[in-house]
Amino acid sequence: MTTPTSDERVRAASRARRQRNREKLRASIVEAAEAILVADGADAVTMRAVAERIGYSATTIYHHFEDRDELLATVLERAFGEFRLALASALESTEDPAEQTRRMGRAYVTFALEHPPQYQLMFVQRPDFLMRAGPEEGASYTEALSALEQLVANSPAGGSGRIGPRDGAHALWGAMHGISALATGFAIYGAEQARSATEAALDLLVDGLARG
Repeated sequence: MTTPTSDERVRAASRARRQRNREKLRASIVEAAEAILVADGADAVTMRAVAERIGYSATTIYHHFEDRDELLATVLERAFGEFRLALASALESTEDPAEQTRRMGRAYVTFALEHPPQYQLMFVQRPDFLMRAGPEEGASYTEALSALEQLVANSPAGGSGRIGPRDGAHALWGAMHGISALATGFAIYGAEQARSATEAALDLLVDGLARG
């Protein structure tokens, strides 16, 4: 094995340092964009605004992200991951199908209440970002839907065929999304009302499935 020369070691160290600096700057860009999103909404997230926030030129931002959409999609990657984990944790917290459904519904709405700008951008304003997310993040919806379908299939109604698993899953999902969209999109629809509506919707839907 050939031992690197002094010049080679210096060059390698220089490359590594530049890469670390590049990754650090990219992370700073994403953090700045997320901060603007949370504080002022998606419309306020522009390449120029992010550049001004971190003290660089807008041209620098374009060295890391092709356009605003790529930057916003990157900002949402963490949100998609948190959403997926919240639903998975709720599902795994109990083995009772009815309670699993209730806990997943609550987790869904809780995520929206805790991340209103992200939720609006992810699922209301720009749902196309869901298709742009990475494999793990992009699986959020499909994993959740598959889990809900299985829960419905395990219920008396699902087992009897009165309510198909896919229809039942979409009914549950639609109710939680509707509440979340209202809670994050309308100032008059507060968190307390959203949580109350969630429990009411879950009572109607889960009890309806149980009756078959």
